[in-house]
Order: sequence, then structure tokens, then C-alpha cells
Amino acid sequence: MNSFLSMAIRYFVAQSTQDTRHPAAPGEVAHGPVVQRRSVLALGASALAVGLLPACAHSQVAPPGPGMTASVTYLNLLAKTPMFRDMSREQLQWVIDHSREWAVAPGALVASSERGMDRFWTLLDGGWQVEQGGKVYPAGHADPARWYGGREMQALGLAPTRLVATKRSYVMEIEQAALDEMLRRGIPLAPYLRAGLDFYRKLAR
Repeated sequence: MNSFLSMAIRYFVAQSTQDTRHPAAPGEVAHGPVVQRRSVLALGASALAVGLLPACAHSQVAPPGPGMTASVTYLNLLAKTPMFRDMSREQLQWVIDHSREWAVAPGALVASSERGMDRFWTLLDGGWQVEQGGKVYPAGHADPARWYGGREMQALGLAPTRLVATKRSYVMEIEQAALDEMLRRGIPLAPYLRAGLDFYRKLAR
């Protein structure tokens, strides 16, 4: 993309600062004005609308399903997501370079036992629910069910499940091979994976 505008957008994101989806923890001070994620995305959309900022190659990848559109992963926002808070900037960038982010409309199917379960999905913002046998299990980005799919979950042999967005949400899609490499590199995902597996084991009983 245009290097000047890319730098300007990244500067705006980094400096405009506290993101409303991750309020300051007790004892922390939020510096600067509050900037919502949709405002940041609108900046890029406005540039695209006037032809100043060409679409990134990522946006040319077909969405996994209806109600899902390509989104941009910003490093400073990802660093505030519970699952990624303990990562270095280098690790965060590696995750960004080996994943895709999608904006998901309320009620849209993110993945299911029939579609997309071979990949790893994690909730960055918003909310979703796991559906199984007429029961629903809502989750946010700080709950054990903040992720879905992948080899370890498939190995549990669960009855059919569906993963559905409950509100406007942002999700990250990671191929199994990329997830394996993240763990091999020491990217600290293991505690969150274990918590999720403990949750999914209860669904297998």
C-alpha cells in the first residue's frame, strides 16, 4: 500500500491511543483521547474511497462465509487482546503476518464442524457463541471459549458444533501449520489453549 499513508495510519493508530475494547486496568491511566476501532478502520476506508490507498492483498482473499469481510490487524490493538498481551512486538508481528482478520456481522456463522474447524479461530473483539445440540455457550475475548477449531479440538470427537457471532465482532483465522509454528517459536499461547480445551472437554462428556 502507499507507504506515506500506511505510515500515517499506523502513527494515528499508535498515537491516538486507548482503544475502547480494552479499557485501562485498575491502577493504569489511559493517555490521550479514546479512539474506537471502527474509527481507525474508517480512516483506511476513506482513503480507499478516494483512491489514495490501494487495497491490500489480504482484502482479495475470499471470505470464509457470508457476513464476513476482510479486516486489518493493528499491532497495538492486538497487544491489548487478552490472548496476546504477553507477547513481544516481534511475536505479535509474526502472528499478524501469519493470520487473517475478519469482521463478522451479528448472527453470521464463523465456523462449524462442517466448515472451517480444521483452522484455529480466536475472538479479538465482540462476542460469539458455541452451539451444540440445542445449547448455546456465549463467550467474549477473555473467556475459555475465546478460540475454536484446530487439531486439538477436533481430536476430542465432539458432537457437531457451530460458532456464531452474537454481535459485530472481529475474529482471527490461523492455519494449523502456522499455529504449530507459533508454539514451536515459544509464542505464549499454551495457557489459553489449555483453558479452551478444558472447556471443550466438558462438551464432550
